[in-house]
Amino acid sequence: MNSARSSILPFRCGALYIASMWAALVPSVALADVYTYSIDRFVSYTQTSNSQPTTPETWVLLAFLGTGVENELLSAAVSFNAPPIVSHALDLSSDPTHTYAYFSSAYYPDEASSLLNFPGTTYTFTVDRGAGPETADMFLAEDLYSLEVPYLTGGTFDSMQHLDASQPFNGTINGFTMAAGTSDGLTYLAVVEDGAPGSIWTAVLAPGETAFQIPAGLLTPDRNYSIGVSYIDHLLIENAGFGTASSQAGFTRGTGAYFSTFAPMACALVSQQPAPVSTCPSGTANFSVTTSGTGAFTYQWQWQPAGPGTAWAALSDGINTDNQGTPAFDVSGATTPTVGVRSIWGLGGNIRCFVTDTCGSATSDEATLSICIGDADCDQDTDSDDIVAFFTAWDQGEPGGDADADGDTDSDDIIAFFAAWDSGC
Repeated sequence: MNSARSSILPFRCGALYIASMWAALVPSVALADVYTYSIDRFVSYTQTSNSQPTTPETWVLLAFLGTGVENELLSAAVSFNAPPIVSHALDLSSDPTHTYAYFSSAYYPDEASSLLNFPGTTYTFTVDRGAGPETADMFLAEDLYSLEVPYLTGGTFDSMQHLDASQPFNGTINGFTMAAGTSDGLTYLAVVEDGAPGSIWTAVLAPGETAFQIPAGLLTPDRNYSIGVSYIDHLLIENAGFGTASSQAGFTRGTGAYFSTFAPMACALVSQQPAPVSTCPSGTANFSVTTSGTGAFTYQWQWQPAGPGTAWAALSDGINTDNQGTPAFDVSGATTPTVGVRSIWGLGGNIRCFVTDTCGSATSDEATLSICIGDADCDQDTDSDDIVAFFTAWDQGEPGGDADADGDTDSDDIIAFFAAWDSGC
């Protein structure tokens, strides 16, 4: 995940949670007088894999007051007696009709800091609607959160990372059970686009519901998005103050996750496989691969030190020894698209390449290195010159004289050489 995006996720999620509160509190029809006042505690998490997040990231408190009469709110504040009395003004500027006001605290890194600044106690709302101050009280506990931390389940997180916006997307969450001492609860989901205001899609579910669907065509291809899942518990008290207004103490756990509608990256693919090579005893065989995918690529050529059908091991530039410690190959370009392999004692074998890129990895087909024992002078044919070259190497105990590749030069090598020479290789 992009680290810059990750660092702002709790704040982006905070906007989703504010939207969830207003969605729950703002009525669909106009009401006379103050109809609701509330304080909500929020704790946010970030989901970065299919696993449930466990560590809270930010804590914030929100206060809200709503009235059904336009332009009657002159001022509003919320306060508590610490002591001394601590008061915070509610903001009216977000609503041009002045029918609601809200306050948002700072974002705190832990619950202790949040409770130090906003303890569990009685809070007083004060409003001025032109006839002088009016007040109403409500009690806010320290913790009435649900036990469950919301998260995307069943592989939903991974499935959303390259979401196909042209198709409906079906996902699941874990759901929650309302906390003891609360009166109502809901799950609120919202999707927002990076850098764009407001929510593109929202859904409200009952606490125990776990399935959701984002409709086809709602999101735009090749964009970055966030999804927020909020589990909201409320303690609602009817006719609590300001005449018939209800008070709500809210406790929300919210989890945010980034996703995108970009097409998946093309992972490493070996588009041209290495070909088998036959070379003379002292010749160098070159093996090559061609790759496609999302760069940058890394290459690692491999061989089987214990022989065909055994475990693969990485080749390295220079002398490579077999499982008995006997020098087998002199290698160059072991981590490039083309590797050069010279057999030291006439040993052949299988060679392959392991390729990786930013998306994944791929392994090439095996290619066989064969040694043409009969071509002792490496001129690509077998004639009398090869006999001279072989006996020169054999007489001096050089690798070119070890025709049977057993690590020494003896009469068995003469038999092996002439058998190969007579067959044309």
